[in-house]
Amino acid sequence: MSWLVLFFPKWQFFGELGIQPEIEVYLKARWQPLFKKTERFKLLNFFINPWINLRHAINNNLVFLRQELELWDNLSEQNSRIKDLESYKVLEKSVIYIIKHHHSYGIKGRVPIRVTITDLKSNEQEAWLELEVNINA
Repeated sequence: MSWLVLFFPKWQFFGELGIQPEIEVYLKARWQPLFKKTERFKLLNFFINPWINLRHAINNNLVFLRQELELWDNLSEQNSRIKDLESYKVLEKSVIYIIKHHHSYGIKGRVPIRVTITDLKSNEQEAWLELEVNINA
């Protein structure tokens, strides 16, 4: 049975429960999830799904952004310097891309977004970050 390790290594992707960020955008006079739910399950989507990969990348970026902000003790310093962080810039560009390509509303101008964090250990939810992104043509 020890030969099975060749095919199933001991990777620990989910060693412990952490946080689950969720991004919502304010479009058409209501808050809605940035990532729409897929209507139908397709077997091919289980293996090849760029939207799921993008969602995981953005969630990982949000976790990194949160860690960066926790390094600053002063709340006013967080608010004034957040836009200088590379992880914030990646978040902003990703949200703009998704709104332009995944939400077909022809949105232009400033769009509010908010990020809520769910602690998967305690199942507590907190509003963590609120900001606006500027969407040009």
